[in-house]
Amino acid sequence: MAQFETNKNENIKALKQKLVIYRKTLDALKGDNVVSDYLLTKEECNEIKKQVSVLEEVIQTMKEEQDLQINEYHQKIKIISGQVESVNDSIHLLKQDVAYLMNKVNNPSFDDLIQKMNQMIDIQNTSISLIQKGNSEVEGLKEEITQSKLVENEKKQKQMGGTKPKTSTSHPVTDNYKIFSNLHVKSNPILTKIQKRWLECKSIPKRYPSNSYSKSLRKASR
Repeated sequence: MAQFETNKNENIKALKQKLVIYRKTLDALKGDNVVSDYLLTKEECNEIKKQVSVLEEVIQTMKEEQDLQINEYHQKIKIISGQVESVNDSIHLLKQDVAYLMNKVNNPSFDDLIQKMNQMIDIQNTSISLIQKGNSEVEGLKEEITQSKLVENEKKQKQMGGTKPKTSTSHPVTDNYKIFSNLHVKSNPILTKIQKRWLECKSIPKRYPSNSYSKSLRKASR
Protein backbone atom coordinates (compact mmCIF):
# COMPACT_ATOMS: atom_id res chain seq x y z
CA MET A 1 0.00 0.00 0.00
CA ALA A 2 2.81 2.40 0.87
CA GLN A 3 4.54 1.48 -2.37
CA PHE A 4 1.41 2.27 -4.35
CA GLU A 5 1.11 5.69 -2.74
CA THR A 6 4.77 6.44 -3.53
CA ASN A 7 4.28 5.57 -7.20
CA LYS A 8 1.13 7.63 -7.30
CA ASN A 9 2.91 10.69 -5.92
CA GLU A 10 5.71 10.30 -8.49
CA ASN A 11 3.21 10.04 -11.33
CA ILE A 12 1.51 13.19 -10.12
CA LYS A 13 4.81 15.07 -10.07
CA ALA A 14 5.63 13.90 -13.59
CA LEU A 15 2.26 15.04 -14.86
CA LYS A 16 2.71 18.45 -13.22
CA GLN A 17 6.10 18.85 -14.98
CA LYS A 18 4.56 17.98 -18.33
CA LEU A 19 1.81 20.51 -17.75
CA VAL A 20 4.39 23.19 -17.05
CA ILE A 21 6.18 22.35 -20.30
CA TYR A 22 2.96 22.43 -22.32
CA ARG A 23 2.01 25.75 -20.77
CA LYS A 24 5.38 27.30 -21.71
CA THR A 25 5.05 25.95 -25.24
CA LEU A 26 1.61 27.47 -25.63
CA ASP A 27 2.84 30.79 -24.28
CA ALA A 28 5.66 30.79 -26.82
CA LEU A 29 3.31 29.99 -29.67
CA LYS A 30 0.99 32.76 -28.64
CA GLY A 31 3.83 35.31 -28.76
CA ASP A 32 4.36 37.77 -31.67
CA ASN A 33 7.99 36.64 -32.52
CA VAL A 34 7.15 33.09 -33.57
CA VAL A 35 6.60 33.82 -37.28
CA SER A 36 9.66 36.03 -37.60
CA ASP A 37 11.76 33.46 -35.78
CA TYR A 38 10.51 30.79 -38.14
CA LEU A 39 11.28 32.83 -41.25
CA LEU A 40 14.72 33.71 -39.92
CA THR A 41 15.40 30.09 -39.14
CA LYS A 42 14.23 29.05 -42.60
CA GLU A 43 16.46 31.65 -44.26
CA GLU A 44 19.42 30.55 -42.22
CA CYS A 45 18.67 26.98 -43.19
CA ASN A 46 18.61 27.88 -46.89
CA GLU A 47 21.92 29.73 -46.51
CA ILE A 48 23.39 26.75 -44.80
CA LYS A 49 22.16 24.54 -47.66
CA LYS A 50 23.82 26.84 -50.20
CA GLN A 51 27.10 26.74 -48.28
CA VAL A 52 26.85 22.98 -48.03
CA SER A 53 26.26 22.77 -51.80
CA VAL A 54 29.32 24.95 -52.46
CA LEU A 55 31.34 22.84 -50.09
CA GLU A 56 30.17 19.69 -51.85
CA GLU A 57 31.30 21.12 -55.21
CA VAL A 58 34.67 22.06 -53.76
CA ILE A 59 35.01 18.62 -52.21
CA GLN A 60 34.09 17.00 -55.55
CA THR A 61 36.69 19.11 -57.38
CA MET A 62 39.32 18.27 -54.79
CA LYS A 63 38.42 14.61 -55.07
CA GLU A 64 38.80 14.67 -58.87
CA GLU A 65 42.17 16.43 -58.60
CA GLN A 66 43.23 13.94 -55.98
CA ASP A 67 42.24 11.07 -58.26
CA LEU A 68 44.29 12.58 -61.10
CA GLN A 69 47.31 12.98 -58.83
CA ILE A 70 46.89 9.42 -57.60
CA ASN A 71 46.82 8.16 -61.20
CA GLU A 72 49.95 10.18 -62.01
CA TYR A 73 51.67 8.77 -58.94
CA HIS A 74 50.73 5.25 -60.02
CA GLN A 75 52.20 5.87 -63.48
CA LYS A 76 55.40 7.27 -61.97
CA ILE A 77 55.61 4.30 -59.62
CA LYS A 78 55.31 1.93 -62.59
CA ILE A 79 58.06 3.77 -64.48
CA ILE A 80 60.35 3.85 -61.45
CA SER A 81 59.63 0.17 -60.78
CA GLY A 82 60.62 -0.66 -64.36
CA GLN A 83 63.82 1.36 -64.04
CA VAL A 84 64.66 -0.31 -60.73
CA GLU A 85 64.05 -3.72 -62.27
CA SER A 86 66.30 -2.82 -65.22
CA VAL A 87 69.03 -1.66 -62.83
CA ASN A 88 68.68 -4.87 -60.85
CA ASP A 89 69.05 -6.90 -64.04
CA SER A 90 72.14 -4.90 -65.01
CA ILE A 91 73.63 -5.43 -61.56
CA HIS A 92 72.90 -9.15 -61.81
CA LEU A 93 74.63 -9.37 -65.20
CA LEU A 94 77.55 -7.35 -63.86
CA LYS A 95 77.88 -9.75 -60.94
CA GLN A 96 77.92 -12.67 -63.37
CA ASP A 97 80.63 -10.99 -65.47
CA VAL A 98 82.71 -10.28 -62.36
CA ALA A 99 82.32 -13.88 -61.20
CA TYR A 100 83.34 -15.12 -64.66
CA LEU A 101 86.42 -12.89 -64.68
CA MET A 102 87.34 -13.96 -61.16
CA ASN A 103 87.11 -17.60 -62.21
CA LYS A 104 89.30 -16.85 -65.21
CA VAL A 105 91.86 -15.06 -63.07
CA ASN A 106 91.91 -17.85 -60.50
CA ASN A 107 92.12 -20.49 -63.22
CA PRO A 108 95.60 -22.15 -63.44
CA SER A 109 95.56 -21.89 -67.25
CA PHE A 110 95.32 -18.12 -66.92
CA ASP A 111 98.42 -18.13 -64.70
CA ASP A 112 100.21 -20.24 -67.32
CA LEU A 113 99.20 -17.76 -69.99
CA ILE A 114 100.54 -14.85 -67.94
CA GLN A 115 103.78 -16.77 -67.38
CA LYS A 116 104.14 -17.49 -71.10
CA MET A 117 103.51 -13.85 -71.91
CA ASN A 118 106.20 -12.82 -69.44
CA GLN A 119 108.58 -15.33 -71.01
CA MET A 120 107.85 -13.95 -74.47
CA ILE A 121 108.48 -10.43 -73.21
CA ASP A 122 111.78 -11.56 -71.67
CA ILE A 123 112.79 -13.26 -74.93
CA GLN A 124 111.89 -10.15 -76.88
CA ASN A 125 113.92 -7.96 -74.53
CA THR A 126 116.86 -10.37 -74.82
CA SER A 127 116.61 -10.32 -78.62
CA ILE A 128 116.54 -6.54 -78.63
CA SER A 129 119.61 -6.39 -76.40
CA LEU A 130 121.43 -8.89 -78.65
CA ILE A 131 120.54 -6.88 -81.74
CA GLN A 132 121.77 -3.69 -80.09
CA LYS A 133 124.97 -5.44 -79.06
CA GLY A 134 125.40 -6.79 -82.59
CA ASN A 135 124.88 -3.33 -84.04
CA SER A 136 127.52 -1.89 -81.73
CA GLU A 137 129.92 -4.68 -82.72
CA VAL A 138 129.23 -4.01 -86.39
CA GLU A 139 129.95 -0.32 -85.88
CA GLY A 140 133.21 -1.19 -84.14
CA LEU A 141 134.07 -3.58 -86.95
CA LYS A 142 133.40 -0.90 -89.55
CA GLU A 143 135.76 1.41 -87.72
CA GLU A 144 138.47 -1.28 -87.62
CA ILE A 145 138.00 -1.92 -91.35
CA THR A 146 138.36 1.79 -92.03
CA GLN A 147 141.59 1.87 -90.01
CA SER A 148 142.87 -1.16 -91.93
CA LYS A 149 142.11 0.54 -95.22
CA LEU A 150 144.03 3.62 -94.11
CA VAL A 151 147.03 1.49 -93.18
CA GLU A 152 146.86 -0.31 -96.53
CA ASN A 153 146.70 2.99 -98.41
CA GLU A 154 149.75 4.26 -96.52
CA LYS A 155 151.66 1.12 -97.48
CA LYS A 156 150.70 1.56 -101.13
CA GLN A 157 151.79 5.19 -101.06
CA LYS A 158 155.18 4.12 -99.66
CA GLN A 159 155.49 1.52 -102.41
CA MET A 160 154.75 4.15 -105.04
CA GLY A 161 157.54 6.27 -103.51
CA GLY A 162 160.18 3.85 -104.92
CA THR A 163 160.84 1.65 -101.95
CA LYS A 164 160.14 -1.98 -102.68
CA PRO A 165 158.34 -3.46 -99.73
CA LYS A 166 159.12 -6.83 -98.33
CA THR A 167 156.82 -9.63 -99.22
CA SER A 168 154.22 -9.89 -96.53
CA THR A 169 153.27 -13.30 -95.35
CA SER A 170 149.83 -12.17 -94.22
CA HIS A 171 147.00 -10.99 -96.44
CA PRO A 172 145.03 -7.89 -95.27
CA VAL A 173 141.80 -9.67 -95.79
CA THR A 174 143.08 -12.59 -93.74
CA ASP A 175 144.19 -10.28 -90.92
CA ASN A 176 140.83 -8.55 -90.91
CA TYR A 177 139.06 -11.87 -91.02
CA LYS A 178 140.81 -12.87 -87.78
CA ILE A 179 138.98 -10.01 -86.13
CA PHE A 180 135.69 -11.59 -87.15
CA SER A 181 136.85 -15.00 -86.00
CA ASN A 182 137.38 -13.66 -82.50
CA LEU A 183 133.84 -12.23 -82.30
CA HIS A 184 131.04 -14.25 -80.77
CA VAL A 185 128.63 -13.97 -83.65
CA LYS A 186 127.06 -17.38 -83.61
CA SER A 187 123.88 -16.13 -81.95
CA ASN A 188 123.66 -12.98 -84.09
CA PRO A 189 122.30 -13.54 -87.64
CA ILE A 190 123.52 -10.12 -88.84
CA LEU A 191 127.16 -10.75 -87.92
CA THR A 192 126.93 -14.31 -89.26
CA LYS A 193 125.94 -12.90 -92.63
CA ILE A 194 128.88 -10.47 -92.51
CA GLN A 195 131.21 -13.33 -91.61
CA LYS A 196 130.06 -15.25 -94.68
CA ARG A 197 130.83 -12.22 -96.80
CA TRP A 198 134.31 -12.12 -95.31
CA LEU A 199 134.79 -15.79 -96.23
CA GLU A 200 133.98 -14.86 -99.80
CA CYS A 201 136.37 -11.91 -99.66
CA LYS A 202 139.12 -14.17 -98.31
CA SER A 203 139.33 -16.04 -101.61
CA ILE A 204 139.59 -12.83 -103.70
CA PRO A 205 143.10 -12.53 -105.34
CA LYS A 206 145.31 -9.60 -104.49
CA ARG A 207 145.30 -8.37 -108.07
CA TYR A 208 141.71 -6.98 -107.68
CA PRO A 209 141.63 -3.17 -107.63
CA SER A 210 141.17 -1.35 -104.39
CA ASN A 211 137.77 -0.01 -105.51
CA SER A 212 136.35 -3.51 -105.88
CA TYR A 213 137.84 -4.38 -102.53
CA SER A 214 136.15 -1.35 -100.96
CA LYS A 215 132.82 -2.26 -102.56
CA SER A 216 133.08 -5.76 -101.11
CA LEU A 217 133.73 -4.30 -97.70
CA ARG A 218 130.75 -2.00 -98.00
CA LYS A 219 128.50 -4.89 -99.04
CA ALA A 220 129.76 -6.94 -96.12
CA SER A 221 129.06 -4.16 -93.67
CA ARG A 222 125.44 -3.82 -94.84
